Amino acid sequence: MFDSTEESRRQLQKYLDTIEKSTTESQKYLHTVVRNLQQMQSAGVFGQIRALYRALDSIALPSQEIAKAVTHVQDAYARLLRQIKLPDFEAWARAEREATKILSERGWWPHPEWPVAVVYQVIRLKREGRIRQLDRTICASYEANRARPMRQAIRRWVSLPEFRARRRILEDGLWAYRRKKYGLAVTHWLPQIEGILRGFAERQGFAQGSWKQIGRNIRAQQPDYAMSFTQAFFDALASLYHDSLPIGRRAPKRARFPVQRDSILHGVDLRFGRRAHAMRVFLMLGTLHFFISSYERAETGAA
Repeated sequence: MFDSTEESRRQLQKYLDTIEKSTTESQKYLHTVVRNLQQMQSAGVFGQIRALYRALDSIALPSQEIAKAVTHVQDAYARLLRQIKLPDFEAWARAEREATKILSERGWWPHPEWPVAVVYQVIRLKREGRIRQLDRTICASYEANRARPMRQAIRRWVSLPEFRARRRILEDGLWAYRRKKYGLAVTHWLPQIEGILRGFAERQGFAQGSWKQIGRNIRAQQPDYAMSFTQAFFDALASLYHDSLPIGRRAPKRARFPVQRDSILHGVDLRFGRRAHAMRVFLMLGTLHFFISSYERAETGAA
């Protein structure tokens, strides 16, 4: 890897001791950065980016003594530092767009809390001719450990009042899902999407005619790196309601979203009680929670 003589070890220790003796404020800064970066290990891709932003936002100018010590460490271990490569964000963006296209064609979209590995798993399934396993793979990942990911998701959702008011309904739907009563789960969860959108719009104080722009307002708050994912989700949402819910976006003419709200609630679709259908509705609620939370954070920051 790199040379490690006794002299270099003593020099490094000297510099590290200097940093250790920094002011309390600087120590807090270092711990905050480390803590935020550690959160990136288990967060989904969008959570990773938010954690990185928090780490960067917390950066304060270190004292001259600390800066000098850090510079010495860089010089002493230049060979090691040159081996550290930043992620290839361009390659990641291409992979994310490819996975989004594959998921959209199968009636899914990238969920913001999925780990990065899922993107490459989706691409691998497609390239290996096993894309028919996609529905089963997604459902199984949420059903692991007695549906622990689903139980944890609902606990996170109730941080917002629109979800908290519906906690019993959401939990009843999960009860049905775990007992393979997928149609019952769908009928519990599906109507809540529109109710949550309406409740959030009212809480934001949108006028009667302008609350329908909630979709546009939410999308406008999303950064550029999330646009592919954002568009895929709102395409699915528009297709779900077949334009019956004005969210500031019309469904694409060839949208392929297998769950249709009107057909289900008006008794036309008699085969909606499928495992993958129930999971799609569940993930739609989770993605909606992500967007509403992001919107509120952006609005609070702007204020």
